[in-house]
Amino acid sequence: MKKVVHILLTAVLSAVIAFFVSVVMLDSASPAPTDPSTLVAEAEDGTLQGAAEKLSASVVGISSVKTNHSFSLPSSSQSIGSGVFVSREGHILTNHHVVGDADRIFVTLENGRTNEAKRIWSDAALDIAVIRAEGDGFSPAPLGNADDLAVGETVLAIGNPLSLQFQRTVTAGIVSAKNRILYFSDTGTLMEDLIQTDASINPGNSGGPLINLRGEVVGINTVKARDAEGMGFAISANLCRPIVDRILSEGQYEMPYLGIYAYDRETAIYMGLEPPEEGLYISEVEADSPAKAAGLRKGDVITALGGEHLPRMASLREKLLSHRPGEVVELEIRRNGTPFTVSVTLSKQP
Repeated sequence: MKKVVHILLTAVLSAVIAFFVSVVMLDSASPAPTDPSTLVAEAEDGTLQGAAEKLSASVVGISSVKTNHSFSLPSSSQSIGSGVFVSREGHILTNHHVVGDADRIFVTLENGRTNEAKRIWSDAALDIAVIRAEGDGFSPAPLGNADDLAVGETVLAIGNPLSLQFQRTVTAGIVSAKNRILYFSDTGTLMEDLIQTDASINPGNSGGPLINLRGEVVGINTVKARDAEGMGFAISANLCRPIVDRILSEGQYEMPYLGIYAYDRETAIYMGLEPPEEGLYISEVEADSPAKAAGLRKGDVITALGGEHLPRMASLREKLLSHRPGEVVELEIRRNGTPFTVSVTLSKQP
């Protein structure tokens, strides 16, 4: 049996491929932090126009510059993307591939002003980044619950397709599918729990928001199908929320680490493997990991975390992201048909 390709994600070592598609990344003394629960930006009439107007001032253009050093004279390269304010103090949610390795970052506001920004946190595997623009008094957008999205529901994508010349372009479409999984064979990266939409998104839209008619950010646009029209993908806002909340309340975020390779039932069926009846089948445990120290083994099935059922790998990842390194989580395990509970002390991502 062909060995399943393992991909190490940050909060948990994640599952194998669920389907393949050719995709392309879309980029070409402070005030008290904002309480996310106080952000309300619901469109008054529930229309496309109302939702777009509510979030227009929240969306920014991002230009990042990286200096390349070689044996010859230094050169620089520029990347263009989008982002959305999540605090009045200038915190912006965007993609790692827009700003992750940049030396300098600039954001262009709705009024045309350009402010420099600094990177606060970034992770390549999740393709999520948080930067902070100089200044304050910005217009933050609220994060919605992506689990409430329905297939066929109307959504809008806002961003800067192709270049900053087309800033805050709004396109409309529907949620085409949920819980998509994409595998990038060139980098060996796996992305899970993506929202698929037919709202038109193009290079430069990376990091821009996917919003519902209530004016809530339900996703962050990240990739599009290279060889098909009307196939764009966004990272679920639910994945971003624990990271954003921690940064707004504490100023930083540390990624927790469990240390397993596992797959869920849907992936197992696709790969022609023996699917677990429920939960997540552990195919490998990392050496010197919290999971190894807690006694987890290959063949164990994780059915719940903290009493909450885990239907897929993305569920485990989202729950782990809300925890801190050093915290103890309770995992419900089934081993050879026998259920038991094990306590695991999470560590910091190595």
